[in-house]
Amino acid sequence: YEESSVQAIANAIRAKNESTAQYKLAEMAAAISAIPEDTDGGAAAFAALPAYWQTYLRGKIKTAAERCANVIGHGDSFAFCTDSHYPTNTLYAGKLLRVLMAQTGAGMAIHGGDAISDSDTAETALSRLNTFFDSWAGVINWYAIPGNHDGNSNSSSAAHPLTADQYYNAVYARFAGRVQQNGAFGTASQFDYYIDRPAAKIRYILLFTGFSDSYTMTDAQVAWMQARLAELASDWTAVIISHQHINGYAGVGNTDTNRDTNGKAIQEGIQAASYTCTVACCIAGHQHRDYTTTFTAHGVEIPLIVTTCDAYQGALDWRTNESGTSSLRTTGAVTENVLDIFAIDTAAKQIYITRIGAGQDRAVSYGDAQTIYTVTANLSNVTLTGGASTVTEGGAYSATVAANA
Repeated sequence: YEESSVQAIANAIRAKNESTAQYKLAEMAAAISAIPEDTDGGAAAFAALPAYWQTYLRGKIKTAAERCANVIGHGDSFAFCTDSHYPTNTLYAGKLLRVLMAQTGAGMAIHGGDAISDSDTAETALSRLNTFFDSWAGVINWYAIPGNHDGNSNSSSAAHPLTADQYYNAVYARFAGRVQQNGAFGTASQFDYYIDRPAAKIRYILLFTGFSDSYTMTDAQVAWMQARLAELASDWTAVIISHQHINGYAGVGNTDTNRDTNGKAIQEGIQAASYTCTVACCIAGHQHRDYTTTFTAHGVEIPLIVTTCDAYQGALDWRTNESGTSSLRTTGAVTENVLDIFAIDTAAKQIYITRIGAGQDRAVSYGDAQTIYTVTANLSNVTLTGGASTVTEGGAYSATVAANA
């Protein structure tokens, strides 16, 4: 047998079972058999979807599958959805994921928080969490992080929060054995964890931003994130995922002081960290809108990619584009749900995002060097973050300067 062919098989096994194990040729058959598979290729889940989803998915699956295939050997792919807010949700995400992961090759699925909306009792909130994630049964290799509504600590339910153990048992216990956590799960600041994909040389760092709007990330959490970056080799890539990561102080999105604090803690933590790996991007939800922006760390631009909510139109104003304008989302059409299939190309430093449901596909580059200009005269033909329209000699600004400035 050609050594390169045997090595390729071993790499494929490690990509599926998330291990770093070494395999002898005689061990490979057993290792492949031990990988859980959707044996019908997602056919049963596909058949259970309404006809409008079946028609829509045929074209989208082809696009997503090509993008996932194109990064094999130099990248990774995964599904992401967030802010499902059950019961304002069809519970189709699990069925969609069973189809998409079987037919696109995406290696895992991540829920970005706010699986549920608040309720008047802790018992109802717990029932909602269980119902939502029970609907993900059969989805291979899935993970989740809490959102500010998942602890039932907001609005009228403030007196009926879930305990950390209740949330853990309803959600984290379903995948805790497959991840590396920050200390022991179950305490307020220890719902952080990371997932390594050795074949792709990508580490996903998932950060806890609180069960309520009043939570602020701790210094210990930021230090843990920095340590996880520092221990990666220079040929590895890191992706940071959290529920909240509002970049309001850069002129985009909600500028609520506390919520902005968590995004700032993550960004400044990355900026202050010592590492040799590449930070490809930060991914978040929470805002119920799609947008992308960047921040600078270690001389390069790091994208912040925010995905809108996987919930249909309810009492709130769901938004699905970069400008934040409303898009009506009702049941009975593919806009009732939102999932993204990410394909990260570590060779080209490109991220391809195939949208399933409401919204559009996106493509983002990363690793671009920051260009620093010295302002030697007053300028007026500029677009500044924050809304100002002029810059002054000797000042320091983040801005887009037109060619004829």
